[in-house]
Amino acid sequence: STQSTGEFSSPQLGEWSYTIQGQGLRPTVMSPVIVSCGLGEATQTLLHFKNPLDQTINVQCKLLDKNKVERNEELFGLLLSDEIMTVGAKSVLEIPFSFRPLEMAQACAHVIVEICQEDSPIDGIKWQFPIKGMPVYHVSKSYQQPIISCKAKERKECFLEVILDPSATKPLPSQQYNEATITESPIELISGWVREKSDREFTFSLDDNNLLTHTN
Repeated sequence: STQSTGEFSSPQLGEWSYTIQGQGLRPTVMSPVIVSCGLGEATQTLLHFKNPLDQTINVQCKLLDKNKVERNEELFGLLLSDEIMTVGAKSVLEIPFSFRPLEMAQACAHVIVEICQEDSPIDGIKWQFPIKGMPVYHVSKSYQQPIISCKAKERKECFLEVILDPSATKPLPSQQYNEATITESPIELISGWVREKSDREFTFSLDDNNLLTHTN
């Protein structure tokens, strides 16, 4: 905490003296950093830490990966050594880290920046940066959308059935993908509405190279 005195003087009111005292608060949790990456891929990005003090500080960076603790899956990685680094007054430290999603679920971690200065009143001050990892699935550029054609003023009903495989959330080199099937007429939609299924069936499937194949 710091303390100072403010004095005011007036011929009519005399002299006034005020004691001003201020105390700094420790940092709270910072705004989250959001990073996205393709499923099964890896990406690297930078977290920018700015020293808000008017003096040089020595800091140490740590990574707390929630996924490693709960499921023993290391999705985030801190690309810095655990050595103490010096950050100048009002200067910025770039902290590189990596993210590698293994499933289509949001991942969370925290980067901790802690001041390490023994016998100093600011020793132990920490800044916590939440990291939110968002996996995305990239469709191959060679993917071809199924095309349904129909004559003018006529109506054609087709249904696309996709069966999702939960095991496909963790891609492997020999990953097998389920098929998507288009039929010319629907199966039972709601109770009381049943139509006959057509014999014509078009099947689209993804091979190991994420290429869409078509068979009649």
